[in-house]
Amino acid sequence: MVIKYTEIQPDKSSARKRELEIKNKKSRKYIEFLINSAG
Repeated sequence: MVIKYTEIQPDKSSARKRELEIKNKKSRKYIEFLINSAG
């Protein structure tokens, strides 16, 4: 497994909420945009 994208969140519950937001988009283009904009 290779980590492609990270975000800093203030606490675990915020991190989990953000993770679910990203996964619920179910958009390959959106996820690729996040990865490409990260660095």
